[in-house]
Amino acid sequence: MEQVQRVLVEVTAAASDAVIGDVEAHRDVARRQPGFRGMSIARSETPGGNTLLSVETRWRDNNSLADYASQQPNVESVIRGHSAEIVANSLEVRRLEAVGEEEAEPSGPVYERMAFALFVPIGVLVFALLVIYGLSRIYLALNPHVATPLAAIVAIGILGVCGYIAAHPMIQRWQVATIVGAVAALLLGGGIYAGVNGKHPVEVPPSVQAAARATAPAAGGPTAVPGALLITTPSDTKFDKSELTAKAGTQVTVTYDNKSDIIHDIRFFNGPDAKSPSLAATKLGKNDSQTITFTAPSTPGKYFFHCDAHPTLMTGFLIVN
Repeated sequence: MEQVQRVLVEVTAAASDAVIGDVEAHRDVARRQPGFRGMSIARSETPGGNTLLSVETRWRDNNSLADYASQQPNVESVIRGHSAEIVANSLEVRRLEAVGEEEAEPSGPVYERMAFALFVPIGVLVFALLVIYGLSRIYLALNPHVATPLAAIVAIGILGVCGYIAAHPMIQRWQVATIVGAVAALLLGGGIYAGVNGKHPVEVPPSVQAAARATAPAAGGPTAVPGALLITTPSDTKFDKSELTAKAGTQVTVTYDNKSDIIHDIRFFNGPDAKSPSLAATKLGKNDSQTITFTAPSTPGKYFFHCDAHPTLMTGFLIVN
């Protein structure tokens, strides 16, 4: 059943229009509150020549009225803003229960209500996805020792904002705009930082690094040998070729030129896959050129090679004939 809040106040006749004007302006604020059903304003002249104002607001249920009355601005606070024009001890606030059915104020055309119901959830979803994506880029650009506590701080901040909104259901538009603007500014700044500092070398497991060191050539060797097979990583995680060719049983010299800023190596296996014994490998490194020499298998066939750091992305075969 509908609940009614009635505010009665006696004001000076000269100030009545100003008070009514402010209450009318407040109608738009009240209309945006959950459960609002309408507002009516009545005035009459008192025997003393003052004006008696009666402002009623109707609400869907008791909770809606309680939420409205506990927050500002509301009708009572708007009227109290004219304290100089209020006759002393004349302000009364009453809560009533509507017995009959009253027509609620129109809520706008159907298409406006449908648009609101459609675009608000979509907008919230898009905003949430942008926040999640932006934060992920920022975390990846940071040192892990910094990213973890920052993620905890951000999570606490999100809970704090959600708690504030839940405790203040009548949050104003400027407050929403401030929250959205602050989040957008932080994401923009973090996105710029991530774009500038977002590339990090791939973390290679210690076991892979140890295996690479065990079969790596001695330091200080030549970076290129005339006639050596050449394979390159121009950038990212790709070899520039997937096949190299050698004669069976001959000495093979391979120069691996890693032009990227990501850690790579190249390892040759004595068989068709990575389960076969290792023949030779360069050291894990970035932006470098290394040369290794080994004896090609005596049996013609296809012999697998890959990058230890990216064993599924960077692969190929040494064709022995």
